[in-house]
Amino acid sequence: MKRAWILFLGLVAVLMPLTGFGAGFQVYVEQGAKAMGMGAAFVAQADDPTAIFFNPAGITQLKGTQVTLNYTTALLDSKLKGARNPFATNPNEPAHEDMEDHWAQIPAFYISHQINKKWYVGFGFFAPYGTKTDWNNSWVGRYESDKIDLKTYDFNPTIAYKFNDMFSIAVGVTYMHSNVTIDKSLSYAAVAAKAANPIFANYAFQRNYDIDTDIDGDADGWGFNVGLLFKPNKQWAIGVAYRSNIDLDFDGSAGYYRQAGVYQIDQMIQMGGGPANLSQMLFPHSDISSDLRLPDTVTFGIMNRSIKNLTLEIDIKWTKWDTYDSLDLQYDDIMGKKNVTVSNPKDWDNVWAVHVGAEYQVTPSWAVRAGYIYDQSPAPNKTRGPELPDADRNDISVGVGYTSPGKSLSIDAAYLISFFKDEHSYLPDLEGKYETTGHVISVALTYRF
Repeated sequence: MKRAWILFLGLVAVLMPLTGFGAGFQVYVEQGAKAMGMGAAFVAQADDPTAIFFNPAGITQLKGTQVTLNYTTALLDSKLKGARNPFATNPNEPAHEDMEDHWAQIPAFYISHQINKKWYVGFGFFAPYGTKTDWNNSWVGRYESDKIDLKTYDFNPTIAYKFNDMFSIAVGVTYMHSNVTIDKSLSYAAVAAKAANPIFANYAFQRNYDIDTDIDGDADGWGFNVGLLFKPNKQWAIGVAYRSNIDLDFDGSAGYYRQAGVYQIDQMIQMGGGPANLSQMLFPHSDISSDLRLPDTVTFGIMNRSIKNLTLEIDIKWTKWDTYDSLDLQYDDIMGKKNVTVSNPKDWDNVWAVHVGAEYQVTPSWAVRAGYIYDQSPAPNKTRGPELPDADRNDISVGVGYTSPGKSLSIDAAYLISFFKDEHSYLPDLEGKYETTGHVISVALTYRF
């Protein structure tokens, strides 16, 4: 046990600053390499410590003390095509923009312990939500988003009870810490034109008249999870897992950084009889707050082992994304006014995902895996934006696992590719088509004491 906690503390220290991406901004398949190899169809199998995330009732299948360290890296490759580019020599020429490539890092740690034949406990540290998108800060959509980086960290203790060989139940408590950074640009000339004198509208689309906005915030929240596992015989298993919504109340600050041309406009406004340093009056550094409700999720799975050495599973997952109806920011001070709320409608929908997976035990030590996922996007076309160019997707995964002869050590690896449906965005100032592909690589080390 002591070695397990040393490994845990080391993992947190090294990987805590990192993030990832997922459907909506949920990070689900990335939580375990074995599960990912099977398309994350794992809620009924749930036979390694990552069950703490997928279905905590599964830890009643684990003898002694078991520890899993999981590391996943993911790349979201996205392009926006066909958007009007007002900065081009010909404003009617469509823009083709590429998002900056970043391999996100997604850490996870799990430990389970058998107290006796009936009671089991476990603990998980993982990142269940997160997104990172980074566009060039001079791109056509900079007034919508330059960059967003959302991180969440879950600390999830759980306890499970095994009624008999057929039925187990588990409950857990989740403490979540989250932080977010949002960068975008403001066209100061356009703002100044409305606030002071229409003559300055001529400067509206020049890069050096932008104000760069940097928003940072942190939040904490609490939730719970429940898992059920029913095994009527050795060939079949049924699993159900529920995770509650979590309310995050963000507090932070908004900073504004003026480019050289902004001061030129300030001087012209002052010379024209306007106030001095108008940009600083309109955009002082301000405290901000925002509320975000993360969704409830329910997953149901059926596993079958009727064919020798072959495990098959299908899961259906429902996510209540209609909790994300608007992203509202409350500013203490902006545009010369106090306590201003800026709304950003989202109107996301509740969605379903289907996970299908297979594992074939080639030898007592080696197993191969494959999976398929159909995952709906909650984002409607009318609010789909560059901060998360999401779409319905089809995922294909493959994986391999090795277990040592004494079964004290297992190593698992998996690769998943996501094919996003090409989807249009109809934002008023940024219409276009997003083309996106995702790549995920995951490895895990499991040790049994």
